[in-house]
Amino acid sequence: MPDIADGILNQLVDWVIGKSDPLPAAGSRYVALFDGDPQAAGTEVTTTIRSAGRVAITSSMEAAGTTTTGESASTADIDFGNAENGATVSHIAIYDSASGGTLLASDVLTGGTQTITAGNPVKIPAGDLKIAIA
Repeated sequence: MPDIADGILNQLVDWVIGKSDPLPAAGSRYVALFDGDPQAAGTEVTTTIRSAGRVAITSSMEAAGTTTTGESASTADIDFGNAENGATVSHIAIYDSASGGTLLASDVLTGGTQTITAGNPVKIPAGDLKIAIA
């Protein structure tokens, strides 16, 4: 089977993070926090931690292929602020909407499940969120 061309991989990653769209622009992409796998029976806990909900990431991501072919990394912290309430977080997910919407990508947290304590800062440091299509 032929490999997908580098340019196509970059376009797919840029579409997932909202940098470009082969269809009419879909707007921003948003990071959500989950207790459990969002593709299974996971529960979104974003609004437990931050009543404002998901955090937009489109302007926080580099264009695909900037550093690695078929990959985009965050260029700024993805900051949820100080946790309003405690929660357990095991996965992150990227959606095409600030609430509801379509799940575009998800993954288990590096380092495993985290216990978030009310009042503590919650953020994904610059460079730590990476989206890749290989």
